[in-house]
Amino acid sequence: MEGTSSLVTKALAITSALYLTACSGGDISRLKAQAIASSPSFTIGQAFDHRNACAEVSWNESTDDRGRKVIEYRCTFKVDKSYYEKSQQAAIDQLNKAMSREQEGYESGLSQQAKTLDDRQKQEAAMESQLEQQSSAANPDALFLSHQIDRMKQDTASFTAEYQQKKANEQQALTQIQNNYQASIAKVKANGLITGATETFQWTVNDSGNTLIAGSIDIQTDNGKTSHQDYSDTLIDRAIDAIVRNEASDLPTYVRKVFVF
Repeated sequence: MEGTSSLVTKALAITSALYLTACSGGDISRLKAQAIASSPSFTIGQAFDHRNACAEVSWNESTDDRGRKVIEYRCTFKVDKSYYEKSQQAAIDQLNKAMSREQEGYESGLSQQAKTLDDRQKQEAAMESQLEQQSSAANPDALFLSHQIDRMKQDTASFTAEYQQKKANEQQALTQIQNNYQASIAKVKANGLITGATETFQWTVNDSGNTLIAGSIDIQTDNGKTSHQDYSDTLIDRAIDAIVRNEASDLPTYVRKVFVF
């Protein structure tokens, strides 16, 4: 049977080990044990460590250039590249359809103008035929009809000039429509496909507790670019609410919950 001194020695050794472990991650542990102000039934650790949208999370402690202790949390999101490939192709398909509709609309407009011009010319011919049947140029009806014909000819001449100009520019207009949409398609492709995303939150550590000072998201694309977005106070509140609810299981859903008002 072990002596009392032996048990005390072992107890002290265990206590020392636990103390060292707590000290090594003490600030982070204390932060993770802190209740979320807007959802006090959750601690920061419960909410931030168990997110359906994150492939992995990490916590690190450092000192910033102003000598403050800073705890940084990072969530590396799950990213399904095929989702973004389909989204990009859907956007391109929509632009191609819109281009076709606009080109068809231009051609349809020309066809309608041609029909209108033909109808006006037939109406003029009918009115002129009616005028020839008048027995006297002094006839009030004939004078009124002649005036109507003159007005119609003026309008038809203007309408004809407009139609001819539009018809002459038809190919140029169709090409311009195509170029505009091709430029939009090129821009969609240049934006690249999302290949990764990381969300970051930072807290300062002090004697009075921990203070959340920043939140941001970085999104990487397959063209080598990274888009950085700092969170405003409103976005931080919305992000924390989304984290607590944990309804988003992927990046697109999470982004909609935070950024779509």
